[in-house]
Amino acid sequence: MKKEELYEIMEGIDESFINEAGTVQLKKKQPMWIKWGAMAACLCLVVVTAFALHNDTGANTIQKWNAGYSADDYFKYCNTGTGGNSSDSASLDLSAFPYAETRYFSDKRGELETNGVIPVIDSHPLFNLAARYNEDGSLYCVELFWGRRSTDGVKDYSDLKVLAGFDEIPVVKDCIDVAIDENGNILEPEVTVTERDGIQIVARGREDAEKSLTFQTDKGWYHISASWNDSYASLVEVFDWFWEHPLDFNLFPITAGDNYTNSTISETPDAFIEYIPDFESFGFIEESTYVSLKNGMPVHYEGHYVAHAAEEMVKNHDYYDATGYTTMHWCILGEPDIYDLDGCLGDIRSLTKEQVINILTNENNKIKFMQDDLLIIVYPSNAEEAWKLIESLL
Repeated sequence: MKKEELYEIMEGIDESFINEAGTVQLKKKQPMWIKWGAMAACLCLVVVTAFALHNDTGANTIQKWNAGYSADDYFKYCNTGTGGNSSDSASLDLSAFPYAETRYFSDKRGELETNGVIPVIDSHPLFNLAARYNEDGSLYCVELFWGRRSTDGVKDYSDLKVLAGFDEIPVVKDCIDVAIDENGNILEPEVTVTERDGIQIVARGREDAEKSLTFQTDKGWYHISASWNDSYASLVEVFDWFWEHPLDFNLFPITAGDNYTNSTISETPDAFIEYIPDFESFGFIEESTYVSLKNGMPVHYEGHYVAHAAEEMVKNHDYYDATGYTTMHWCILGEPDIYDLDGCLGDIRSLTKEQVINILTNENNKIKFMQDDLLIIVYPSNAEEAWKLIESLL
């Protein structure tokens, strides 16, 4: 260290530290050279400490990416603040995105993978691709989702998400922009910023919570997030893909996507007409129904029915205090996923009364079976009533 640098550092040292160093009390009289040696050692310690703080290599500054960068490096300064993580959520709030319409391209997963538009993530059977549009039909943003679940707990749980768009959106800009002081230090201690090829990549979150990477290039902006159960590495793997393969937003015109709408059985009386029992003839009163239409065709149905209660109580949803009432929740899925199909008993024609009653009474609160290409899931409060309704469809 040069003497000029030492003088600069000493000028910034609180005088109390120096005074304290000069008033060290020795238990017994020591030679003068030992006393002054102790004072010098204390002063040296204070100077060295001040120099270390003055040149803190761990300062939360913008990092420069290099070929040896690891996934952990992107999150180097996250969760290092004195206050800890301010929130367990590092994902953008979709409610802040004022889009007008949505279309879905989820059925095109294989095609998009083959054409190199999206990465192949075979470990995640759940997939969704939603495109959001402005009122004039122009693309607002694209939302991609890959999911994985466990049938026996949450050990395999995973959510990988990508929000991307071309036009600048204020909420995304706010997520990318970070405050920098006059020394180039990031003022938010729970954020890590990496500069790669002239682009700033903002990391938020921690390994055991939601985590995200956000950046913007001349080809668009991206907000890539992962769940609490995902590693940094799994998130960065998705990030690396879109860094090298930016989306072509022209592939998602509003006219090419699937349009889902909601309705009720009273509004669409022919929806699933062959697969819904005549509940009324079995003494059930309709509480509510829900039908989802894909491009005008029914693909999902849910019906809630109540028996042994007054109709007025059911319509007013205040039958819960009635004595002896039973409920029946009937679901029809035209697009079941791999987890929906888990536990399916097979075709309805192979079911027996003993099998249904045994499962509902002793093993589960629902029964699943196929009827043609539809998966039907029944949630009854009475097994005997469930079998009578199923039998009526045979």
